[in-house]
Amino acid sequence: MFILPKHIRLFFVISFLGLISTACQVTEPAIVVTETAVPDVAAATTSPTAVPTETAIPVAETATEIPPTITPTSTTIPAVETATRYFPTATSAALSSSTAVPPTPTPIPTETEPTVEILQEQESLSPDGQWRAHTLLTFVEEDGQVVGYQTDLTVSMLEGDISWLAYSTLQGTGMGYDVPTVVLWSEDGRSLFFTLRATPDGCSTFVGQFDSGLYQLDLANGEVEQHDVSGALSPDGTTVAHLVWEPVPAVALVDLDSQTTTTIAWEVALERGNSALNLVWSPDSQAIALEHSSTFCFEGDYSLIHLDLATAEQTTLIWQEPHSFFIAEWPNVNDIYLQDRSQEGQKWSLNVSTGERTRID
Repeated sequence: MFILPKHIRLFFVISFLGLISTACQVTEPAIVVTETAVPDVAAATTSPTAVPTETAIPVAETATEIPPTITPTSTTIPAVETATRYFPTATSAALSSSTAVPPTPTPIPTETEPTVEILQEQESLSPDGQWRAHTLLTFVEEDGQVVGYQTDLTVSMLEGDISWLAYSTLQGTGMGYDVPTVVLWSEDGRSLFFTLRATPDGCSTFVGQFDSGLYQLDLANGEVEQHDVSGALSPDGTTVAHLVWEPVPAVALVDLDSQTTTTIAWEVALERGNSALNLVWSPDSQAIALEHSSTFCFEGDYSLIHLDLATAEQTTLIWQEPHSFFIAEWPNVNDIYLQDRSQEGQKWSLNVSTGERTRID
């Protein structure tokens, strides 16, 4: 039997052990990889071969590559353009529809607006022919019912652009109405005097019976002054006459410049009660006629007294006659024109000196 030498046998033993050692080293890393696959923190910290597994994060690179694939999908939004084109179409259609709406409600204000109907119109020209006073009285109606009276007095220069609204007011119904009425153009051409002449609802009385207030319009600047005294203004524009009852029935004459008052008592018995009285100036401002009716509606007796202011002489021209007379005009110092309401406006001329009456055809 052949026996290997001892040193050869020792060589094979060492080589075999080396192979075994190498085999053990190859299998140990495989075991380590298997252990690191388990999500255990302790195993990760103890095994040095587990580090490449944690540091190898190529997955993050794969994740960062995802947005490019999403971006084309998100940017492709043609639906937005379609929406933006849709709204202008809807807006233009809405505008065209809304612009056609206003003509529909416009008739409504026309139906409810008050309508105006002329009731009375007066005109007066200044003696020098430079000014025109226009009084306009109109009914104001709503829904077919009269709701008031509108009165205006406008004074305008005939050749020029100057125009003054001397008086304007809206009055209610049921109590009659006041009409701004020209009383006098001043002799110096600087002023216009006017009063508010009342027209009561019902029967009428003397012209001037219910005059209220005395106003003076300055033609240069349009200012209106209301005088403290009310009554009949003399044709020369210097004196206002009005009736007083205390202590006795009399006529009071107020000088507008000096504001002094002169009183002349009536010699005839006058009843205040329901009687109507009126004062009328002569054209020369030197005499006054007093009209008296026993009732407001001219159903009673009529009287007329003439008063000479220079001598204070009083003359009874008519006394308690059953006529519906009133003074229509006093054209000259000797004659007074009377009008009879009960005989379709028949006119008479009354002589101041003799009291004779003549019918005017």
